[in-house]
Amino acid sequence: MKKITTNYLCLLLIIINCSNRSLAQENAGIVLSNYYPSASVFLNPALTADARAFAQLQLIGVGANAFTNLFFVPKFSVVSVAKVAADLTVEQLTGNLKRSLYASATLNGPSFYLSHDNYGIGIITRARVVGNVSRIPSDLAKFLVDQQPVGPPEGYQNIKRAGVSSMGWTEYGVNGSYMVYKERTRVISVGTSLRYLRGAFMADMLLRKLKGEYTTTNLVVDDLDGQLYYTPFALGSGKGFGADLGVVYREMMKDAGSYYAHSKVSNCRFVDYKYRVGVSVRDLGFISFKNAEMWTLSGSGSFQTDRGPLIDSAATVNSAIQTFPGVKVRSSLPTSIVMHGDYNFGAGLYAGAATFINAMPTAFNGVQAPSLFFLNARYERRQYEVAAAVVFQRYIYPQLHLGLRYRSFSLGIENAIPYVVNVNTKGIGIYASLAITLFRNPACKPQGRPVDVCPPSEMSGIGKSGWIRRLFKK
Repeated sequence: MKKITTNYLCLLLIIINCSNRSLAQENAGIVLSNYYPSASVFLNPALTADARAFAQLQLIGVGANAFTNLFFVPKFSVVSVAKVAADLTVEQLTGNLKRSLYASATLNGPSFYLSHDNYGIGIITRARVVGNVSRIPSDLAKFLVDQQPVGPPEGYQNIKRAGVSSMGWTEYGVNGSYMVYKERTRVISVGTSLRYLRGAFMADMLLRKLKGEYTTTNLVVDDLDGQLYYTPFALGSGKGFGADLGVVYREMMKDAGSYYAHSKVSNCRFVDYKYRVGVSVRDLGFISFKNAEMWTLSGSGSFQTDRGPLIDSAATVNSAIQTFPGVKVRSSLPTSIVMHGDYNFGAGLYAGAATFINAMPTAFNGVQAPSLFFLNARYERRQYEVAAAVVFQRYIYPQLHLGLRYRSFSLGIENAIPYVVNVNTKGIGIYASLAITLFRNPACKPQGRPVDVCPPSEMSGIGKSGWIRRLFKK
């Protein structure tokens, strides 16, 4: 019988902590915007066709968020965190749901998007880090958070297909979209974003099976079967490809049969939509790492924790772990399916919704996408935009997200309540983006008036119809 030690629990805790530090965002506040293709392209690549912005150059965008039901921070407030940082504690959530964690960070580099005639095009650069923990039983999560042993029957664990993953990479790609169908008030657009990926690191642990218990005096493992892939941080250590696919249907307010976005062909007029729905598949693809280290985890046994320090711990660990260096492994991207829609009430008021479904099983090597649903309300104009969204993480945990845009600068806050009052907090995030936007096609600008109809100069307006006369007009 092979023995196993508490090092396995330590290893699990280390990877969880690493993932928790890997703080990308769904931008629920601004992602449905008609004026910000730098955000909407990552919701659905078909949205760059017929965007309200003729051209947009994103200079930089940053974002980070995290959410977990492993634990929560009681009475947390962003405003007061600097004063009480040393007193922050975490507490265990109640209930028997499987526990999970998702955290990500995104850095968007210079990117460019253009909408003209029937098509939209784009150039994409960005860097991403994603980490997640999935399918951790609630009683094991309680032990991990409280660091208190539990006895049978509560202490017995039967874990199947639990996973801990993290990965970082850079992306360089192109976007293309096209209005393939225009008939009366019905318009259909399709789009794709294709990206070349360079991996920086990955760590992926899968516990296919773990049965055992941990009490105040004894650690018993009845059955363990799992594996771990790991690569150290090195830019370009992995290579791969990714793709987003999407389709959007719009019901227009007027006949759009001869409509061309930002084009003189249709007299530069814009036809608004009454409602819009779309479906996309995001992050299809993988990254191949050539020099990964693989560990296989297997064994069973018991160890009494009240007998002092470990004896022959190295031999015990080596008997349960087999190491294979220089392994080639493919790590999947956080593939997800998105369904979204919004309704135009007129005067710049919109209501929208979106559902995000993780499509990457735990049994696959790679990181997973978050599963969530949100309801969005926004008021948008060319110069500014205000949006609010109620987001249901894992479909059951509500948060309030806010988004603001002034011309080409956008700012979003995920889970805004802790910025105002002290509340029990399970997640938080923020994102910002700065761009240069050309809202109108220069060819569509009105032509200057002939010289003979030029208005009088400022001096000639004095005492007649100029600004001085208007100033003293009774």
